[in-house]
Amino acid sequence: MDDISDRLKDELIKNPEAKLEDLKNLQEWCSSKNFPALKDFELLQFHHSCLFDMKSTKKCIDAYFRIRRSAPELFSNRDVSKEPLKSYISRVLQCFPLGATQEGHQIIMYRLLNPDASQHCFTLDIQLLSLATEVIQHKTGTFPGVTILTDFDKASIRHMLWAKWGHLRVAMQYLQEGFPSRLESIQTLSSTAFVDYALIAIKPFTNSQVLNKMVYHNITNLSTLYEKIPKENLPSDYGGLLPSCDEINSDYMKEVISMKSYFDEKDALHNSSGVKVNK
Repeated sequence: MDDISDRLKDELIKNPEAKLEDLKNLQEWCSSKNFPALKDFELLQFHHSCLFDMKSTKKCIDAYFRIRRSAPELFSNRDVSKEPLKSYISRVLQCFPLGATQEGHQIIMYRLLNPDASQHCFTLDIQLLSLATEVIQHKTGTFPGVTILTDFDKASIRHMLWAKWGHLRVAMQYLQEGFPSRLESIQTLSSTAFVDYALIAIKPFTNSQVLNKMVYHNITNLSTLYEKIPKENLPSDYGGLLPSCDEINSDYMKEVISMKSYFDEKDALHNSSGVKVNK
């Protein structure tokens, strides 16, 4: 491994369980599999997400590249300054980080704006959600866990009829097998029966660990949500102390646009068709 970068030094201080020898072994293993080169701190993110278990880390890295290669439409062409994402963000769905709790857990807001199911595109949802997670990972490095806060109050059974279930299945596979962060929970807001139907639909391809991390709140009474996410980490739209969703999303979009070259380079490398698929 090359000389230790300042970023890796910081990560090793944060994670005393991590060993340089393990990272070196992972680097050599990735090379033997013809995977694109991962930076040292990126390897540590995978290792951290798998509780520093080498076997699990290798499986996670393998799944990460395999899934991104098999579904490039979900993990590429994610320029929010161009269509279709530009208008989609303003009229259909917002997805942005809300910062970290005092314990260091990162929160991501996933908010449906438009009740018209014909306007909804789950492929674009996944692109926006992957952007949000990767912005956090790039800026923060490792962190204790991520909570996804979803507002599906405007969703209906029609959204399920319009959904691309193949893409949803791939997204859940990525979350369960190839996601280089620890999933803390999925907190869902709704006052409709959509959540019940959606849960039935995703059960066949969602493992028990993820299902057990899903928590549902009636949006007409947010007291249970405040027990899971403090008001300090919630937008004013939900009785929180942060600015409104529109304000947060506007600032976040400027940040994502400023990172365009980073994402273009990462997508070209990590979604490469030259990656060997390991069965």
